Amino acid sequence: MLRGHDETGGDISPEAQGAALRESPRWRVLSALRNREFRLLWVSTLFASAGNWIQQITLSWLIYDATGSALLVGSLNGARTLPFLLAGPVGGVLSDRFERRLVLIATQVLLAVLAAGFALMVIFDAVMTWHFFAFTFLTGIGWAINHPVRQAMVADTLPRSEIMNGVALVMAAFNVNRIAGPAVGGLLIALLGPGPNFLIQALFFTAVAVIVLPMRTRQHEGHARSGSALSDFKEGINYVRREPATLSLLVMIMIPAIFILPFTSGLMPVFAEDVLRAGPSGLGLLLSAYGVGALVGPLAIAMAGDLRHRGGVVIVAGLLTGLTLAVFSQLTVLPIAMGVLVVAGAALMVYHAMVNTLLQTITPDAFRGRVMSLYMMDHGLVPLGSVLAGGLAQAFGAPLAFLVGGAVATLLVVLAAVRFRSVREL
Repeated sequence: MLRGHDETGGDISPEAQGAALRESPRWRVLSALRNREFRLLWVSTLFASAGNWIQQITLSWLIYDATGSALLVGSLNGARTLPFLLAGPVGGVLSDRFERRLVLIATQVLLAVLAAGFALMVIFDAVMTWHFFAFTFLTGIGWAINHPVRQAMVADTLPRSEIMNGVALVMAAFNVNRIAGPAVGGLLIALLGPGPNFLIQALFFTAVAVIVLPMRTRQHEGHARSGSALSDFKEGINYVRREPATLSLLVMIMIPAIFILPFTSGLMPVFAEDVLRAGPSGLGLLLSAYGVGALVGPLAIAMAGDLRHRGGVVIVAGLLTGLTLAVFSQLTVLPIAMGVLVVAGAALMVYHAMVNTLLQTITPDAFRGRVMSLYMMDHGLVPLGSVLAGGLAQAFGAPLAFLVGGAVATLLVVLAAVRFRSVREL
């Protein structure tokens, strides 16, 4: 067997070579995948996010084709995120009261049944406008319960030292499909039509339940709870109120939900058309560039290993996110705008990944589901930000709207960095 040599010329055993390989950046980026239970969770995330992105593009295309109303398209997206404010805390309570694996399976079965039922309605041409909103709201409830459970299960499947890597890999799995999902969804619509597309989504969601079924995760204290769900919810709120670092991080995660995401998603078509004069193809390039950054950011975190001063990383990433949005607002050249969006997408995902990691690391297992449900409630604030973004763009134009969003986000991160000492010290 070949043996390596250390820097003094001595032999290095195969075991030492293997350890060195595992510590190399190329291996470290995938280190959490060495754990069987996490691998199952990660693969299930690929299927779940693929079904999610395909469903979003199919619904948007279908309702616009049926009604010709851009307003209804935007309202439908709002109906999808609103349940995170209403049902998200319920998901957190369920996550801390019951075995999280079973809750995850139950929500995936619900999503599969809803998708299959809607597929039949589309195939038999029985869909009315209100059906779109009912279906979207119900699936939103499923996702609002599913997401906190999935996030909490990262810590259930990994040792503490691997949580940051696991969080980053789960985010990367989701963002791979952010790039590929809409394109695949559009292709499936063209080849098969929207009805069969929903059947494919149902198969994806069913596959998630099958993949997660054999997982073995450690039990948490919540399994022995005898109090009511309402008392559990109040207990979670009280826990957050008395933990300064947890409360501060949850406040900080709301900043991009209102002042970043509504601009980069809702206003991007307006900016592409009115400012860059790039048309639909240019819009696709801008969104792809942002998606590439959203994939690169989590991978960089996964490769970084055990970062110190994680609170400082959150602050720097938040500042970079706001500043890049402000810079983007002043651009008129498509390639430069794409480059800035790559940085913006990466910075935002680093911000989210680090806040997620810190919350999972500092939260006791018995409260993790409820804390992660509060973390995911930022999704429900996006419609509020969308109204703000749309109003600013309508009154003053897209460039000023982007500038205001980026500037306010930057200012709020600065204020948080000054005010939240507990975050700076993490």
